[in-house]
Amino acid sequence: MQTVTWSQKVYIDAICEPFNLQDVCPATMPMEAGAQLMDAAEGEPHVTYPYKEIIGSLMYTATAMGPNITFATSILAQFSQSPARVHWEVAKQVVRYLKTTCNLELTYACNDTAIIGYSDMDHASQIHQHSILG
Repeated sequence: MQTVTWSQKVYIDAICEPFNLQDVCPATMPMEAGAQLMDAAEGEPHVTYPYKEIIGSLMYTATAMGPNITFATSILAQFSQSPARVHWEVAKQVVRYLKTTCNLELTYACNDTAIIGYSDMDHASQIHQHSILG
């Protein structure tokens, strides 16, 4: 049987280095449930964080192999123009979560059988419940 295994451990370690997050405490969730992120308050002191850089790194990870961080990353990306300290802290939590899960791998195995897949674009409205797109 042939297998292909993908791991993001090296990339996640590379994300941590420029943001000094190599030895962070683990996080069990990418973003706290019910977190309310708002625009930076007027009059809040403007602090420069490498926010766009960390969001770019997270977007690549979410797209390539991290659907578990996609929601948090998409929410955080909305604040790229003027992030507040709370946005930076949540972005760091996403990285802490990635560090917690960095040893997980995605493995695909293949034998000589055909690969069959269905896409449920029509929400299984057909009697046979297979997508009409195949």
